Amino acid sequence: MANMSLKKNPMPSQDPNVRNKNFDEVALGYTEEQALDEAQRCLHCKNKPCMQGCPVMVHIPDFIAEVAKGDFEAAYQIIAATSALPAVCGRVCPQESQCEKYCVRGIKGEPVGIGRLERFVADWHREHASGAAEKPASNGHRVAVVGSGPSGLTCAGDLARKGYDVTVFEALHLAGGVLVYGIPEFRLPKTIVQKEVDGLKELGVTIATDTVIGRTITVDELMEELRQVAIEADGKLMDGTDVAVACLLGAEEFGFATMPLISMGCLMQRDCQQDTCPAGIATQNCRLRRGFRGKPEHVEHFMLFVAEQLREVMASLGFRTVDEMVGHPECLRQIEVPGNRKANLLDLSPVLASATCEFGAHIPGADGRHFLPQMAADSELDKTLDSTLFVPYTADARAHLRPIRFRADIANVNRCVGTILGNAVTKAHPEGLPAGSITIDCDGSAGQSFGAFLPRGITLNVCGDANDYFGKGLSGGEVSVRPNPHATYKFDENIIVGNVAFFGATSGRGFINGLAGQRFAVRNSGATVVVEGCGNHGCEYMTGGLALILGEVGQNFAAGMTGGVAYVFDQYGTLSARVNHESVELKAPTAGELAQVRELIQEHVDATQSPRGIKLLYSFETMSKHFVKVIPTEYERVLAIVAAGEAVGKTHAQAEELAFDIVTGRASAADVARFDVAGGAADTASVAASSVASTKKEA
Repeated sequence: MANMSLKKNPMPSQDPNVRNKNFDEVALGYTEEQALDEAQRCLHCKNKPCMQGCPVMVHIPDFIAEVAKGDFEAAYQIIAATSALPAVCGRVCPQESQCEKYCVRGIKGEPVGIGRLERFVADWHREHASGAAEKPASNGHRVAVVGSGPSGLTCAGDLARKGYDVTVFEALHLAGGVLVYGIPEFRLPKTIVQKEVDGLKELGVTIATDTVIGRTITVDELMEELRQVAIEADGKLMDGTDVAVACLLGAEEFGFATMPLISMGCLMQRDCQQDTCPAGIATQNCRLRRGFRGKPEHVEHFMLFVAEQLREVMASLGFRTVDEMVGHPECLRQIEVPGNRKANLLDLSPVLASATCEFGAHIPGADGRHFLPQMAADSELDKTLDSTLFVPYTADARAHLRPIRFRADIANVNRCVGTILGNAVTKAHPEGLPAGSITIDCDGSAGQSFGAFLPRGITLNVCGDANDYFGKGLSGGEVSVRPNPHATYKFDENIIVGNVAFFGATSGRGFINGLAGQRFAVRNSGATVVVEGCGNHGCEYMTGGLALILGEVGQNFAAGMTGGVAYVFDQYGTLSARVNHESVELKAPTAGELAQVRELIQEHVDATQSPRGIKLLYSFETMSKHFVKVIPTEYERVLAIVAAGEAVGKTHAQAEELAFDIVTGRASAADVARFDVAGGAADTASVAASSVASTKKEA
């Protein structure tokens, strides 16, 4: 039966008159009865808010449910799956400001005593568990952990459970760091710490005490012991025999380029940079792209032929697997090439000689022929913020199209946040979700590639700052970033996102309350983005979309820009000197364009509460004169032709065809006179025509 008491069970402790005469632990821990009673206070919330505050993502409701059932060992195994030091964390982890802070029971009353229950479960396991922990199978990797403090021991435990051979180096004579030397006995007994260390040793962790890295063992010596290398071969691999030769010489990975291209129809014309590919592969020309006849099946069939031929070679040599075949040059011999004197002068005997391990021969496995796949580092995608929080929390919203909004704490180590979620959305909904379906408010410092490739229907907001590649490849979603409201710096004078924000974005919207680093919106082809200033090379190679910069830009702005438009708030008249004028021109926006700019500023304010945006809205009538339109000359010409064509009843596709014919000199004189109002050079305008044809414009 559920316990609906507003108060958590009090923690038993020593009597003051007793504890003032000893150094024993003050808190005595729950009894079984108290633990059962406290566990029944948990409401088992569907969204598990308590897990948001747990740094190691302990499955809190699950282990509490087992405690409520009386299965304390099962509860311990749930905790131990993500926490290497349960008994320590149950005593010194600040649960009140982490997991218990988010407990629903804490809204009216006291939260569930999560820390007290964790301590009880860990102590029960220590007293009742029999037998050593099962040592995981080795994956062939060796890892060194410098320092045996809480983080070092936790890292060692997590790696050991994944099969890594872990050695922890500690300068002092006891492992534990601050747990031993910094926390008093009455708060955390040394026997508890030692028991946790012994548990790590049972998992196979080696603890090397009295070892100072840098003195006892140099960093170079340590790295040499741990170094492992994978070898890849590429360059004119044409068939299975080429793969077999590379494999026998020691290659473990193989790269293909030329032959897959040929299988898709490439004619090897070797002028890919000219945008004249007759096979329609390396081109943005809409007409040439229609000539592309390649299919994924063609590459698939080629690779199957390669695999079949490789299998035949392997069978002839007596190898069952590719791994067995790696590094056996004795199976190769040099043959004479008839009629090629220079080739016959080559001596390949050093290449075909069997390798011998000289340096580092004492290292276990150093004489191995190659790096095995099972030795590869675990990317741990299952532990990312997306996998542990975003994807599970949004499952119902994605399946039944029910809007959802929640918050999450992030740190710089959380990279590519939103990408796995975006992949899950795209798999089920190729066109994306309805606007506003998933909104996630993040607090902290976002790592690299925040919101990368985000599809339509997902909105990611950051309160804090972000690293490089913010909004990379944005594909219909919406991202925003604003400083922490308690920040003391000036929002519009400090960089808040790193370099290369919105690189290669194709659609969607982005709002940045602050400055961006260098190469802002490079290769943007369709996204609408707002920023309050950017570094050098902004809007470089941009082919579509819209960029609104509410501040100064760096040098070389709009270099290579062939499409899209940028509006810059040039209050101090510095823009002209910083723009690369090779392909763009500066113009005063029309009244309609200024209205669009004002709407974007309003969106920017709504998304980020930008002080600069608010000021501009209040004084827009007087400040609008400072906005400058940056647009590629020939792109504007193409847009004018397309608009003229649509005005006389042509479809958008027909108007694009007309623009392409005019700028490439294929249209009749009558069409040129009728539709080409702006005129211009055909060589660069053709690029702009291709950009228009390949860009999806947003309202």
